[in-house]
Amino acid sequence: MGILASVIGSNGLGLAQAQTIAASGGPASDISDLWPEIDWIEDTTLRSQVIACWESAFRLSTLHPADLYNIPFSIKIPGCPVSFNAHKRCVAIVAYKSAKEMAGLFGAALPINLDVVLAGAILADVGKLLEYEMLNGKAVMSSHGRLVKHSVSGAHLALDAGLPDSVVHIVATHSGEGDLNERSTESWIVHHADFMCTDPFIAIAKKQLANR
Repeated sequence: MGILASVIGSNGLGLAQAQTIAASGGPASDISDLWPEIDWIEDTTLRSQVIACWESAFRLSTLHPADLYNIPFSIKIPGCPVSFNAHKRCVAIVAYKSAKEMAGLFGAALPINLDVVLAGAILADVGKLLEYEMLNGKAVMSSHGRLVKHSVSGAHLALDAGLPDSVVHIVATHSGEGDLNERSTESWIVHHADFMCTDPFIAIAKKQLANR
């Protein structure tokens, strides 16, 4: 329940009301439909924790699972043409397959936990469910999001869901804020996969703005 107090400002709930919603199970959502790659996680306990974390985030968010197919993955990129779900699935796939190739080529020289990479990649932006809200059918920054970055709220959500520190670390350090920290190998992989799937769209948007 530690994350609940920090989201009161973003969804207008009192603490007692938020706790009641969380305890009751909240809105039903099929997380496996959003993230089929969850099935690639071999550790069944870790897989269940990843699902539980997303379910908890939806219970505390004003967003619904269907929104992730429609809202842009970044509200900071003008005219962002890619959905939240498409971006995050691509990040998870790129991170996992890159890690698999690296593990095969480097072997014991660079130990990599593939389950941790995949879990971290799938959960990296879970905090955006608290960072964003819908206003007139459009995703905008919530009052919570203006004060608390999704890497921070996401790490809290992951801790509350009982995820191991190795995964919480990825959620906390995957974005630019992580440059101030020492990243694990798994976090470096997710970090670069995320920016591989982000920076080209930033470059395109900047070019389009410059040509107007």
